Amino acid sequence: MWLYVSLLSFGIAAFLFVWFIILGGGGVADALEERAEQLGQLSRGYDGLMADFGKKMAGLSDMQVDISQHVLNSKKDDFVECLHRIQNSPEKLGSADADTVLAEPFRKFVKLWLNAFEECSMNPLEEPLKVLLPKEGRGESAELDACKSLTEISEKMIELLAPVKIEFVEIPEEERGKRGSVWFIHED
Repeated sequence: MWLYVSLLSFGIAAFLFVWFIILGGGGVADALEERAEQLGQLSRGYDGLMADFGKKMAGLSDMQVDISQHVLNSKKDDFVECLHRIQNSPEKLGSADADTVLAEPFRKFVKLWLNAFEECSMNPLEEPLKVLLPKEGRGESAELDACKSLTEISEKMIELLAPVKIEFVEIPEEERGKRGSVWFIHED
């Protein structure tokens, strides 16, 4: 008896389930289909946002590199301007003989500055930005060591540094100097 009641209960439950799916299932299937479409739209929207976010992050990175290049070039230009002032008026750094007396400490300062400047390269470890190059068995600083006065050191450094431009990455000419929010940069 117990077995008949269990089978009858199972049969009624199965009948009700099938009846619900067949007769009332159209609404459920439509609702599931509608939810699947909404989920697809959300997924496409998310993918579009993530692609846009990636572009914005790349733009921010490029902008940071561009700003860094600009700042370092500005520092180099300031140093060249300082060298011009020293070249034109070395006596303003002390007495009339400051041009020769201060040559050695100034040379050491310039060498330290050049050591820091070497890191302003796309690949500073393997290809540092060297302004003083070795010549025929002489050391890197032979050109600078040959200078005996502030005026000569300044003149040599101006000659070597003035044409140098710091670039970490190659930025297309039309993008250089572009300032403002990266959020308004559109890539086609």
